[in-house]
Amino acid sequence: MKSQPESKKRAKDCGEEKRPEKTASLNGLPTSRKASEYPPVLHKMLRRHDGRLDLSELKDILVRDDRKDDASKELDNIFYNSVEENARSVVMIVRDYSVLEVCHTDFEPDPDHVYIRSAPLKHRMPEEGLRMSPRSPYINQPSAFMEGTGFFIGEGIIATAAHVFETTYLKRLSQYRFIRGVVFDNDNVRENYIRVHKSQVYRAQTDTIPRSQYGYANDGPDWAILKVAPAYKEQGSFPLFQFFRNYHIAKLGQRDPFAILPKDDTSPHERVYTIGHGLGLPMKVSLDGLILKTDYSKGYYETTLTSLKGNSGSPVFYMDTHELAGIYIRGTNRFQRIIHPIPCLEIVNDPMSFDYEGQECQILQPIRKALTFLK
Repeated sequence: MKSQPESKKRAKDCGEEKRPEKTASLNGLPTSRKASEYPPVLHKMLRRHDGRLDLSELKDILVRDDRKDDASKELDNIFYNSVEENARSVVMIVRDYSVLEVCHTDFEPDPDHVYIRSAPLKHRMPEEGLRMSPRSPYINQPSAFMEGTGFFIGEGIIATAAHVFETTYLKRLSQYRFIRGVVFDNDNVRENYIRVHKSQVYRAQTDTIPRSQYGYANDGPDWAILKVAPAYKEQGSFPLFQFFRNYHIAKLGQRDPFAILPKDDTSPHERVYTIGHGLGLPMKVSLDGLILKTDYSKGYYETTLTSLKGNSGSPVFYMDTHELAGIYIRGTNRFQRIIHPIPCLEIVNDPMSFDYEGQECQILQPIRKALTFLK
């Protein structure tokens, strides 16, 4: 997994009027609710898990809780279904040598599946030669040897951050695989492997991304779009669960983050969430995002999302409409060195410490333009 470059510049005040939070509707019902209206148990889980949750955890909180009244259940069901639909657009990006046709573990031999090379997060060293704290969330889950995250933005078209590809001018794309539906599932994870159906694996259609299909600068734009195709021929069987069978295309948001920021620098405003593979883990949802500041000249905006190494290229969605708001590209270091009882790393998620140099997200304008030429 590659390191995210850190932003060193302070964004300028855009001076726009504050816009009240809105709630979209579906058949007369809200599709979402303000974060302040979430069930207390969700707030508690987000604090305990540094803002990240497995999809199954989110479902347990919002859908399987029988203690709620009917109106709350309906709201939470609609919200969860929208998040799950967006999760089906997300892909893990790995090198081809990290996808194995056979592995030495207790999986039954199966010609319809492949295996992503992984190691338990507790054995990985994200940085500084240090392992994660034993009390970190998901410490026992497998952490894949991967490059970043991406998502389907069109039919057979994936978007991500350009720096995910460690090649000059984004060449040699045949070395990468794009795997959708990598979620935590006890039936498909082992200590050193994550099993996925071959139908979940894609490859790039070309070996190079044309200059019109990416943008990159050290402290500026960072995006790429490319066409993909199934990596394997049609299989005799298909995954059992619908979540793994079909991918979803993220819906481009119509709002412009440049136009929704408040005058007051300290006022939290538009709420966003992201879905990705931070630290190489099975898919996680980060629901703790607020848009803070935007730099007009560089084409990105700052958020408070909990995004980590491996999250580069993750889609960012508006909390109320679940439409695409941008792409996570880089951010401040979320690791803090602690002694517990030996030196290790812990994830810090304190929005007050960002000073508007938080997690940076690519805006969509250049991507919209590039898509018109690619489709």
